[in-house]
Amino acid sequence: MRISTAPTRTEILFIDTWGWLALADDRQAGHARAVAEYRNRKAPGAKVTTDFALDETLSRLFKSSCYEHARQFCQRVFDSAAAGFVRLERIDPERFQGGLAAPASLSRPPRYLVY
Repeated sequence: MRISTAPTRTEILFIDTWGWLALADDRQAGHARAVAEYRNRKAPGAKVTTDFALDETLSRLFKSSCYEHARQFCQRVFDSAAAGFVRLERIDPERFQGGLAAPASLSRPPRYLVY
């Protein structure tokens, strides 16, 4: 018998800009919860983000934090992605356009939209 270690859909944590910012700044109201959720997802591929979310995060973090803190945090995020702890999804123009068209095809507003 083979046991799968792939995360189920309910075990996957999508980290958006605000999630990264809460992880980076212990003064944020959601910091403790963000850290707990991040640490609870240990399986490869259980944490997912996009290049768009990271771009927004880096812009805000370097504007609101001291340079060295922002640089170290960013390095840890990219190291985690390189090691497979965080899955980094690339949003190319076709994927972006598909995401823009998706809400028009729905009968009710989505709770969240994944490109």
